[in-house]
Amino acid sequence: MTHQKHLVVVGAGFAGSITATLAAGLGYHVTLVEKDRHPRFVIGESSSPLANLLLEELAGEFDLPILDQLKSWGHWQRFHPTVGCGLKRGFTFYHHRPGKPFSKTPDRKNELLVAASPHDEVADTHWYRPDFDLLLLSEAVSAGVRYIDHATISEAHVAPGNVRLTLETPTGPCEIQADWLIDASGQRGFATEHLGIRETPFSPFPTTVTAYTHFRDVRRLAWLEEFQNAHEPPYPVDDAAVHHVFSGGWIWVLHFDNGITSAGIVGDPSRLPAGTTRNPEQLWQAALQEYPSIRRQFQGAIPCEPWRHSPVVPFRASSVTGPGFLLLPSAAAFVDPLLSLGFPLALFGIQRLARALRAGILDSDWNVFLDEYQERTGEEIQAAVRILAALYATMDRPPAFNDLTLLYFAAASWSETMRRLGRPEAASSFLLAAHGEFRPGFQAACELAMDPETAPEKLRSAVESAIAPFDVAGLCDRGRKNWYPVLAEDLQAAAQKLGATRAEIAQLLKRSGFKPAKTA
Repeated sequence: MTHQKHLVVVGAGFAGSITATLAAGLGYHVTLVEKDRHPRFVIGESSSPLANLLLEELAGEFDLPILDQLKSWGHWQRFHPTVGCGLKRGFTFYHHRPGKPFSKTPDRKNELLVAASPHDEVADTHWYRPDFDLLLLSEAVSAGVRYIDHATISEAHVAPGNVRLTLETPTGPCEIQADWLIDASGQRGFATEHLGIRETPFSPFPTTVTAYTHFRDVRRLAWLEEFQNAHEPPYPVDDAAVHHVFSGGWIWVLHFDNGITSAGIVGDPSRLPAGTTRNPEQLWQAALQEYPSIRRQFQGAIPCEPWRHSPVVPFRASSVTGPGFLLLPSAAAFVDPLLSLGFPLALFGIQRLARALRAGILDSDWNVFLDEYQERTGEEIQAAVRILAALYATMDRPPAFNDLTLLYFAAASWSETMRRLGRPEAASSFLLAAHGEFRPGFQAACELAMDPETAPEKLRSAVESAIAPFDVAGLCDRGRKNWYPVLAEDLQAAAQKLGATRAEIAQLLKRSGFKPAKTA
């Protein structure tokens, strides 16, 4: 199919390149504009089972095999072994107290290990973005996308059927004409600068600050005595998105297979060491001095990129759509990197847009789609704000924090399973934000967590009540003491909740490449 419509996509990160490639494959004329040049450093690297499933769905639905090749660790290693990535078997959380080494307890209240896969072959990945984004950009160019980089937009006129951009490039000025514009430029990007889209504060989320870079020679936690276990954990604790959590903030650690480690700190400046939040390296060093076990992990580590700093992390655009344009979720809002929410949120938006483009929505009632897109994107962003605000409120209460995360893991695992059963309509929104049964309990538990006077058992009861009908991963089993492996028997036991037979679950496990996992 060939369309006469011309789209311009601003921003050649992973979301912009995937969107441009999908649109070109559907027959649209596409121009992709990037202010930088690839390869380039960018943060945001940790994928998740739901994000990888959405890549798989896009690959099959729109005949884009490159995405299928990147959907798991095993596929990635077979098809793109030279493209940097990291093995992600799960989500690792450790809670720290100022001036004290990390302390293990019999009930494991200071830790949380949630497996995302039963073995390496089907595991998730950390995306080394300089390599990953370049690979996806190359795919876009191969699909016929016109690509212009190192381009500064000096003038912009955006209206339905009449988009005009004036670019300043190293080879001189350039003008682009298109029918519609898709903003994939990230937070505080094109729409904020050129379309008059205001920034709307989140409530009640804190105005957090972040400092981050890439390192070499970061130690693995498994080498440090205080993190070693008498029993084998559900997965190697370092092959994960590692979260070091403390009062008012947290540090992430993501290991890549090229010897590089992504790490950074995010926190509420009112609860971080005074006088450090304006200097990224000082902020980082102050945190290491405060928490000795984290300091041990980074002893001898060497930054291999300049320090980056964002004095205000949360961002939300006042509008997601407008006359002649649409913001991808990654340009519409960013809350926090905790829980790796950004990738699936972006991919949900890309999938909805791609389906609308395939249906020829630009030639029919585009405004109806824009209204639906804005409503759904807004619901999903607000769901992310709720759980992340509640998690920040409980960072000094490890049991409450650990319990709250189960809301996310229940929604994510339910969504993934339903989609793998061929029932995506049952999990059509991120964090089940539009699910009439899950949403009320989710919201109630998050609101309870915001009150520091809430009794731990009351919060735990609220979380369990919310997730019980959706728990397909044994999350309500307190006997697991904060270690949650991926077990076939959990899915089989949940067959009735899923409206599936045991035979259907057995087929799902086989299709997913499941092998028995070890129990804790």
